[in-house]
Amino acid sequence: MADPTREQLRELHGKFGEFWDAGPWQVLDDLDVVAVEHPSGRYTGYCSVLGSAFREYGLAVFIGDEGLSGYFDLVNDEVDPESPEGFDRMNALLAVRGDRESLSESERAAMRRAGLRYRDRGTWPIFRSLRPGYLPWRLDEDEAVFLTVALGNMIDVASRVLSGDLVLYGEDNSDLMLMRVFHDGAWVDRWMKFPEPVTPAPAPEYHDAERLRRLSLSIPNGSAVWELGVFYVRTSVQEERGSRPYFPTMALAVDRSTTLIVGMKLLGASPSYEERRDALVEMLESADALPSLVVGDSVETAMLALPILYELGVELTLESTPGIYDARSTFEHFTD
Repeated sequence: MADPTREQLRELHGKFGEFWDAGPWQVLDDLDVVAVEHPSGRYTGYCSVLGSAFREYGLAVFIGDEGLSGYFDLVNDEVDPESPEGFDRMNALLAVRGDRESLSESERAAMRRAGLRYRDRGTWPIFRSLRPGYLPWRLDEDEAVFLTVALGNMIDVASRVLSGDLVLYGEDNSDLMLMRVFHDGAWVDRWMKFPEPVTPAPAPEYHDAERLRRLSLSIPNGSAVWELGVFYVRTSVQEERGSRPYFPTMALAVDRSTTLIVGMKLLGASPSYEERRDALVEMLESADALPSLVVGDSVETAMLALPILYELGVELTLESTPGIYDARSTFEHFTD
């Protein structure tokens, strides 16, 4: 995607200035989520005003079902927002203030070209795109336009809540979420059922049944217990100058009793569901014997492996994986 134009950048900075001056965190809590539909209708952003905890002020816009799921994980304390796992779940746009050093040279250059200048420490607008598997990055054109729209809507919502013209929660809408929709040239209110946390869909069958059949015939059954993890490696890769760096995905299997790595596969940017599954099958194909039990490090990993292990007659459980944790810590130590 292209970078924002000079006019789009100026509009975004101007709207963020209005947002900051309005101080909506004095009215709205970070649990007061307002949905804003993209003007095209392609997706919805779930807006949370930051500041009620007095730690960081600004706006977070969680994008689509994936972003909303990450938001639920945060507010339900299922992940630590400062941890790698918390970061991995974020699909959001962020608008906060910070220091000049938080901006890249390309961002500062774009601001100079747009005639945007800030002097004092802590007053520089920081706009970031957060996406699972990628380094936090500057906004592209569509993200900048949508964040501008979200900021404007939250200014309006906070103003009407303050004046009493809008009630986010009451007897008539206790289980509803306010949604802002662009209709006939204007932003209007709609009310939607408050979304439930997204539950994983049943795992589909593995795409290559014949491959599993050959595997079950060629590799004998064993007694080992494997720990299985699929995670991002904290070393960013930039394939082309100016492109967004990504974190490679690693599939890793560790023998629980010996703590030795028995399988490892490094994947590229945003590997598909089947690519992740193929990595597990490749590790099994290279083993001397199939494990008797596989311990997954997360629900996502377990869902990934379930149909494969079921066909091979290997049990699967979900619990702590100290072997994966230690191996992952070692990788991150050597890649820092």
